[in-house]
Amino acid sequence: MSMFEAPSDGVVFPHPNESMLTSSRPSPGPSLTSVCAPFGGNNGQIAPKPVFFPGLLDLELLHHYTTGTCFSLSSIPSKQQIWQIAVPREAKSHGFLLHALLAISAVNLWYVNPTKRHLYERAALNHWNLALATSIPALNEVTLYNCHALFAMSGIVSVLSFVSPHSGKFGMPSDPVNDILSVFTLIRGVTTVVQSAQEWIAQGSLGALIDYSWNPTTSPLSEDASVAFEKLFDTNEKETLDPSIRDIYSSTIQGLKKTFEIHTVVRDEPGLVFTWLVVVQASYITQLEKKKPMAVTILAHYAVLLHTSNGQWWLEGRGAHLVEFIRQILPSEWLPAILWPREAVTTGWKRNAELDPAASGHAR
Repeated sequence: MSMFEAPSDGVVFPHPNESMLTSSRPSPGPSLTSVCAPFGGNNGQIAPKPVFFPGLLDLELLHHYTTGTCFSLSSIPSKQQIWQIAVPREAKSHGFLLHALLAISAVNLWYVNPTKRHLYERAALNHWNLALATSIPALNEVTLYNCHALFAMSGIVSVLSFVSPHSGKFGMPSDPVNDILSVFTLIRGVTTVVQSAQEWIAQGSLGALIDYSWNPTTSPLSEDASVAFEKLFDTNEKETLDPSIRDIYSSTIQGLKKTFEIHTVVRDEPGLVFTWLVVVQASYITQLEKKKPMAVTILAHYAVLLHTSNGQWWLEGRGAHLVEFIRQILPSEWLPAILWPREAVTTGWKRNAELDPAASGHAR
């Protein structure tokens, strides 16, 4: 059974592109409920709120989350501790977050132990449906009381947006560019929900999850990455004839370069792969949907960031797979433009070895 097919008892797990439900209140952008469904309801409707009775499997899932899954959500010890201790503590008061934690734990176990796929798959589906069904009141009114739990849930949504399992083992999507477009939608919808509560979140027990202190004057890119971005800017100047589109690409490249600079200091932090996805312009996404060569070339450079977090189960192999797919769809005359991404996902991105993260102002 595919992850996006319905189990026999009617629990539905649609493709991330499908809209789960729509908030009753108007919103300037997509709401979390309308886009956050790597797991979800049926025909645009959420299932009625079910009753949850914890069982032995749920205890196993909670144990695995606190002893395993939580450590895959960050590589920074202080942030891992938040995911391990503060987030479950928050979940005691918010059932939707508890179910989200159990869902991601089940998906992680599904990945670790594919021989029990059916058991963990069903658990993941059921808990995610419960998480969505019980989160509706909070999503309709973000408050000081519920914003921290919603923020933690948004992080789980972001991680699950990268998950693409298939028969017995997690695998790669057939079209990873379209898959990334789905991730764009999910991540930007998540951001819309928690944006209004950012100050509350920053001051709460989960605030450190959004704090990446760094000093840009002490985080230069390595030589190979600097040269790669210079070539990327040059390619855009030479190949993009429309000035308005050229400006869109230039701004997008600049934002991606900034993300690489952060990665130079905050090394191997998987959560940072979402940074660029949040800030990138919608006009760039439009070009990417059309698979314009320049847009796809920029995405190939982003794939290097995915590759730096290759050790995380939910990102394993993503970067290299995306670069290879782009190599296949690009016209031959564009292949020199992705030479650095192809090398970086094969031999590794040569980050600035002389840079001391501790001296850069980044505190773990």
